[in-house]
Amino acid sequence: MAIKTTEGNEWQVLGLALVALWGVYQTLRWCCSCCCRCCCGKREAPPAAAPLIQPDKVKVDGREVSAAHLIQTKDARTAYFLWLTMGLVGAHHFYADRLLHGVLAACSGNFFGVGWFLDFFLIPTYVAAINRQVPPEVARPDNSCGRLTCRLPVIVTTIIVVFLAFIFRFPAILHGTGVVDLEQRMAGTAGNPYVILEVERDLPQEDIRKAYSSQLKEVEGSKDCQTANKACKAKKQNLKKAAEFILHGPPQSDEPQKEKTEKKARRKPREKNDDDAWADWGDYLRAEWDAVGQEIKEGSSQFAKNLEKDYFS
Repeated sequence: MAIKTTEGNEWQVLGLALVALWGVYQTLRWCCSCCCRCCCGKREAPPAAAPLIQPDKVKVDGREVSAAHLIQTKDARTAYFLWLTMGLVGAHHFYADRLLHGVLAACSGNFFGVGWFLDFFLIPTYVAAINRQVPPEVARPDNSCGRLTCRLPVIVTTIIVVFLAFIFRFPAILHGTGVVDLEQRMAGTAGNPYVILEVERDLPQEDIRKAYSSQLKEVEGSKDCQTANKACKAKKQNLKKAAEFILHGPPQSDEPQKEKTEKKARRKPREKNDDDAWADWGDYLRAEWDAVGQEIKEGSSQFAKNLEKDYFS
């Protein structure tokens, strides 16, 4: 189940994001139309030049081959654009018909970034090498740069959408699929806070407090608390953290960082009609990413320990 933030915040963010993306798309489309006029066309088109007469067939190795079957010349500008945007996966190599190099680059991050840096100087050589395979008398450009420029608004908007979706929804997706229990991480409890208190989400605060009091009485009446040992103290602390998280949520951004570290249990109440709702939403998003970072850190540490134990001990 996805984590819910303050009521209405997600819809406000979604609405503002859609408006901003629409503005970005229209701005890029206007710039594209001013440069190449490929989308809207020119108002006063100049007289068309006489078409260049090219032969329909050409001799290749002594045989007549249709010009339509020949490869078109590549554009270095397109290659540089692919190098800049998707160079680490070898997109410019695939464009220049360097399939083997493209596969190796995609598998190794373009040789761990070294190949990506060197390709900046070698792209003209790649393009010239593939263009030499096209006979000069039938060499026709592929017009990829113009088509790419025309699609630039869609490409940039898609990249922005994917990036924002990753930032805003990736932690919630991990939580919803059960990969990471973000609520447990943010609360600092031994399990999910709602499971510990045995309460449903969106329950009134009074019912949550009653559930906390009931659970606390059961713990105090158990055998562990009769002897006043560490297990009793840990159970009480676990219940307290779960109740505070459900009632008050993660720490707020206006709380000093040092105070957050020293007093994790301290929480500021969150109200539905709080004037600082955006800061509240931002704190919740930051807390989600902090929980994901903790999970990755602990998982990496455990993996390193297991690896050392299995292969180096």
